[in-house]
Amino acid sequence: MNLLCKRACAAFGIIMLSNLVSTSALAADADAKADVTSTGTLVIDKTVELDVAPTGIDVVDQFVYLTATIEEGHQLLKLDAGELETLATFDLSFEPEDILVNRRNTRVYVVGSEDGTAKVAVLDDALKLLGQADLLQPVAYPSISLSGLDTLLVAGMQTPEVPGVAIAVDVANPETPAEMVGFIPNDYNQFGATGLWLTGREKPVVFMNTGLLPTLVAFGISAKGIVEYGDVTFGADEYQAQSLTTLGLMSDQICPEENSNPLFLISTPKNDALFLVSFDPAFRSLDIITNTPTIPDEVHDEKQETYEGTKTAIPSALLDTSCNRKTIWLGNRHSTEIEQFALNSQLQSFEKVGEIELLEAPTSLAVSVSGRNAFTISNGARTITKFKTGDGEVIGTEEGRTLQRLLTERGYPVGAIDGQIGVKTMRAAQRFEEQNGIKLNINRDLEEAIKKIESIQVQKK
Repeated sequence: MNLLCKRACAAFGIIMLSNLVSTSALAADADAKADVTSTGTLVIDKTVELDVAPTGIDVVDQFVYLTATIEEGHQLLKLDAGELETLATFDLSFEPEDILVNRRNTRVYVVGSEDGTAKVAVLDDALKLLGQADLLQPVAYPSISLSGLDTLLVAGMQTPEVPGVAIAVDVANPETPAEMVGFIPNDYNQFGATGLWLTGREKPVVFMNTGLLPTLVAFGISAKGIVEYGDVTFGADEYQAQSLTTLGLMSDQICPEENSNPLFLISTPKNDALFLVSFDPAFRSLDIITNTPTIPDEVHDEKQETYEGTKTAIPSALLDTSCNRKTIWLGNRHSTEIEQFALNSQLQSFEKVGEIELLEAPTSLAVSVSGRNAFTISNGARTITKFKTGDGEVIGTEEGRTLQRLLTERGYPVGAIDGQIGVKTMRAAQRFEEQNGIKLNINRDLEEAIKKIESIQVQKK
């Protein structure tokens, strides 16, 4: 019995194997206030009507790439990120399912299918076709990611007609992309996946959002495709009816200047939470760095869709981030609201910057590498909207954020740092009062309460 089957047969008895990192272990004198400067939520710059119906999007700072449906078939477009003018187009011979641009803006990858055959196309930045490959097996609802090993990973769902797949494609030579047979062991790929990532050169590690269960799995592999270790998971049985929306932030892929363990942003719709999870190769663990509650999604029960012929939920959340994670967008295909977060790297905590209201629910969204721009597309309205750094209203007050940062820094987490003094903040302040034998009159004199907290050395809870 393989590893995934063992987990499935345990009545979905998956536990969260992550270790919650306590903020009290952080340096007491960390300059947390200087780490996050609230410049406001991104604001609408312009909306452009398209002659095509956009289906997918990816962005580098200067350019936006779209997949789209046209009357004659399907198309790939390159737009200037400033004015959203179309610079180049390419007519695809197959229906695109996912699109990815490498961070150097030298290659564009598209995965899709034609007459039941899964296809991968590689183009240059001018949308000239460099190479195309037919995969050896059909793929349902494919998604792609790229590693620093010049390996394109294709994840596919299991349906009554199509087996689940987890495929590696060698794209080092873009003219002749080739499937790497046996790279991912059958124990893992037969159940399919909604996401797949690869990191590491000497000791490759594969991360997979499994299609069988809503979990993120990590396993090491040898050059011959032999599993070095497995059973490292993030997930819990309370997520059963939902799928995780996971964005892998590989240090050798999206943010090459970083030298850190692989990081993942994970949205858990069932719990209305956003997690930052790190993989620790030394301990072979997926560890929670921080998490924050998000807006409850009232459309879950009514509009939760499943992959055709399966009980697996289609993730409705839309998630993207800048490299420094100072601009994190979390949206939903059924909602017109986007939440914007920033990661305070000193405190290792999320700060909620604000909320953005769209005219209609987005089909997809993308944040630029720098975080200065972000984009949404609407398939029904045939539009693309650009957002830019601006003076969008920041929720809460700066005094409230200062209080929340100080409490969190001293080991009394308040949940989302949003500048709004709510129940969680009051409870954290009460614990601080009890541990330090002082009284904080937060409602009457917030400034004085902040001074009192600053004057007290960090105490253990």
